[in-house]
Amino acid sequence: MKIDLSIIVPVYNVEEYLGCCIESLIKQNIERLEIILIDDGSIDDSSRIADTYARKYTFIKVIHQENRGLSGARNRGLEIASGEYIAFVDSDDWLMQNMLGLLCTEAVRQQADIVMGHTIFCYPDGSRYTPFRPIPDKIKNILMSGKNGFIELMKNLAYPPMVYSYIYRRKWLQAHHLQFAPVIHEDELWTPIAMGMAERMVITNIEFYNYRQRDNSLVHTIDKKRRIRSLLFIANRLIEFASRFSFDTEDKQFKSYLYVKIFELYACAFRLLSLIKGFSFVLPPHHLYCIFKVYSKLAPQEALICAKYYKQAVGSLKEFLKARFSPWNQRINEKERVGNRLVLIYNTKGKYPLSYNPEKIPAGFLFTTDHHYVTEADIVVFYLPDLLYEMDEDIDKPEHQTWIGWYTEDDKNHSILQDKECMDLFDVKVNCTPGFLMQYFDKL
Repeated sequence: MKIDLSIIVPVYNVEEYLGCCIESLIKQNIERLEIILIDDGSIDDSSRIADTYARKYTFIKVIHQENRGLSGARNRGLEIASGEYIAFVDSDDWLMQNMLGLLCTEAVRQQADIVMGHTIFCYPDGSRYTPFRPIPDKIKNILMSGKNGFIELMKNLAYPPMVYSYIYRRKWLQAHHLQFAPVIHEDELWTPIAMGMAERMVITNIEFYNYRQRDNSLVHTIDKKRRIRSLLFIANRLIEFASRFSFDTEDKQFKSYLYVKIFELYACAFRLLSLIKGFSFVLPPHHLYCIFKVYSKLAPQEALICAKYYKQAVGSLKEFLKARFSPWNQRINEKERVGNRLVLIYNTKGKYPLSYNPEKIPAGFLFTTDHHYVTEADIVVFYLPDLLYEMDEDIDKPEHQTWIGWYTEDDKNHSILQDKECMDLFDVKVNCTPGFLMQYFDKL
């Protein structure tokens, strides 16, 4: 039987949301629908929930596999999908009723390779928001090349990089061998390349996708080092892709906007880099300084945008290097550790550097700001109001460690201080100015 649309859903430990997601897919007005649930090694009740739906509905397939990550799950779905068009849905999100069918109708009518709809960000308090500017009327529902679609969306600050904001013609994907790279933020690589290859694209004003914004948690955060590596990998790969196009042809503006995206990714990666504190992190290869090679060839407006992102990236790199070579951030000689307690200042208020005179540190203590010692330190001090933003990765508390949660009076009402689960992790809670923090170590 001919399938009009295959929906690929990677599933990993989302028992709380999976039922809502699947129910929303079932309610789409698409007669010949295929739903492919890729259980990517879930260890909660997600596998059972998926299997229950598959037994009830013949158009739902479940594939169980060892954990390969989001990209691996999506690629597995692409291997077995049989629909004329393909949509991707994350398993903690959901679709608006009957809206996906409108995208499919438009795709078939225009015989498009890619059709774009609207994604809405949905927050726990019930509020809804989109960070993207409205689609200009002049580009709605008209057939254009993917390159022109990318240009118009970037130009109008309306470009969504998320793969699930679009549906794709399956045979076209197969012809171009499009696959997801095994990195996080993989959509940032997939979407520009897909648009660059698409001959037929339609941009619609159809709101269809609800993107669930889940609360941050102290013990569940994305590893900044992994994000940096992924963002630099993606930027480097987009430079390779951009090399297929020439500044001396009609592709000049498309290539210029590719570089806008590239330098935006570099700015993001280096901003995260400025938050890394530790001598052990090795900066991956990058081509940030290629701006000197391409700047004069870029379209004028896009050159200015690239220069802005470049300056941001360089400023962040300088912050990282300054912290990297700070006297507070050096490898500690093992002989120094003997008879002393090691204190890691994990983060400080507003990222201001420590201003203590080393000679005034209490006897019996060594201080460092190097996150390399996060598991070895005897005492770790966290400035709570900024902690979620500055965590490098998930932190497990060793039994031997003392955790001090520090905040200032002006920040006493910060939300993290109201989170009992988080606050119970700290042995000592200190409300004081930076100048008085040192006095608490004599009491430990």
